[in-house]
Amino acid sequence: MTEDPYGTVSFVRFGLDRRELRKDMDIEMIVSILDWMMERFQDALLTAELDPGLFRRQGELAEKKEARIQQFLAVLQRAIGASPASSARRGDQPR
Repeated sequence: MTEDPYGTVSFVRFGLDRRELRKDMDIEMIVSILDWMMERFQDALLTAELDPGLFRRQGELAEKKEARIQQFLAVLQRAIGASPASSARRGDQPR
């Protein structure tokens, strides 16, 4: 991993050190998942903001946008996050 313009590798290592990410996945896979998903999600948010009528008849409400962001974060947590049971066994406190 030589190119890392957004600092994703450092960010993933930080999460691994804090035991917030899965240990059973290769670090390069986690970095790739984050990069790919974030890029597509940002594109979707930006497209909706710049051209609100492109995918919907009306502009998106702020509450709906926030709900989509929270859903996206929940999907990421389930995909690459450490399971709550495993961190509870280690005595980690949720942050």
